[in-house]
Amino acid sequence: MHNRRLFVVFAILLLLPLANAADSTIKTRNTTMGMNSESTVYIKGSRQRTEGASMGMGPSFVTIMQCDQKRIITVNPRSNTCMVTPLGDESGAKSAPSAAASGGSHKGGTITFTVNTIDTGERQKMLGLTARHIKSTMDAESSPDACSKTSLHTEADGWYADIAPGLACWTGMAPPPSRSSGRACQDTMRFNHTGAGHPGYPLKQTTTMQVQGQNITTQSEVVNLTSAPLVASLFEMPAGCKVVGSYQELMGMGGMKGGPQQ
Repeated sequence: MHNRRLFVVFAILLLLPLANAADSTIKTRNTTMGMNSESTVYIKGSRQRTEGASMGMGPSFVTIMQCDQKRIITVNPRSNTCMVTPLGDESGAKSAPSAAASGGSHKGGTITFTVNTIDTGERQKMLGLTARHIKSTMDAESSPDACSKTSLHTEADGWYADIAPGLACWTGMAPPPSRSSGRACQDTMRFNHTGAGHPGYPLKQTTTMQVQGQNITTQSEVVNLTSAPLVASLFEMPAGCKVVGSYQELMGMGGMKGGPQQ
């Protein structure tokens, strides 16, 4: 389960930074292990909201990325619960604990991401945009004392274009804190990045995650892209949302801790 969440981290990594100022609504068709789904991404300035495909990780959560606040909010709409995870930086500085994990938390270990991107130099027109052909890899390794144990290799091959400039934060995202003996445990993220830099938004891509001797392949393709003003409230934490300190609590497993965000 942790490895699949880190797969999403890699997918987010490949989006940033981007480059065009209008609010955007992007609809994408996804296929994972023979299962089809659709997702919708809304982009406004330095914020992004993703709805839809859960990629086999349980309920379809809503994810709100706030680059200006250096955090990601994951929302379970069914229970109106939220989990806040911090965004790190490319320098590898320690990530601050999430808001829900700040009380009674203890330090975990380190997860090191090594990301490499290669621009093949190929270009083509897609959806009226000039798309770049980019190939990327990511390896993630956790230290022995890490809360989230992982050893993961991911490869992506796709066509990327510039869509939104405000999403220029580095997504050194800490994984959701886990709980041990009732206390939240938060790992530190380290990032090594080489190659041609961040490719932009994936208009069409194939991503393969190698974990526990299995390959999990996801194909995605943008089927509709529109530009129109979006309301700011889409990119805020929902009113009265109960903040929880772990993925298990967000899923509704185990005792719920936390309260509405002030």
